[in-house]
Amino acid sequence: MPPTNNPTLRQRRLGAELRKLRERAGLTAKGAGEPLGVHQTRLSVIETRRTPVSADRIHSMAHACVCPDAALIDALAAMTGRRSRGWWEETTNHARALFWSRQHEIEHRVTHRIKHQGLDTVQLDTHHGCEFLYTEAQLNEYRSVLDRMESNALKPAESRDLIHRLAQET
Repeated sequence: MPPTNNPTLRQRRLGAELRKLRERAGLTAKGAGEPLGVHQTRLSVIETRRTPVSADRIHSMAHACVCPDAALIDALAAMTGRRSRGWWEETTNHARALFWSRQHEIEHRVTHRIKHQGLDTVQLDTHHGCEFLYTEAQLNEYRSVLDRMESNALKPAESRDLIHRLAQET
């Protein structure tokens, strides 16, 4: 497919994840491209999200980077597929129903993951587009922001009470 100057959010996220995978393996673009039979400029175009990439290429790149995490590789490969029309509404409705039915479980898992596993990649959405943070320095700074926010935040029960009180006042 031809390069694009307007990559989708999935392409941008996928490119950031692939670059991180390569960098964690200690490979340069040239070093990672050689076993794939891909020139470093082609790899750069993929990582900068200017061109789509196939699921087969994802598996080859993961193999070249000696990535043992099959779940990560499968998730990255799944990001290469195209979405059909109406997928957003279907996904939104399903996510909303899942969230409300499993709210306490989700809250517990998110809290546990943030506290115990830390952050791996952060996607920040702004009015200018989205930005990915993945270097250790960026993630450490973001962790400190989250820690400050958590120390100042209301407890979940207090937040629910505040929301209910404000809803009754309006």
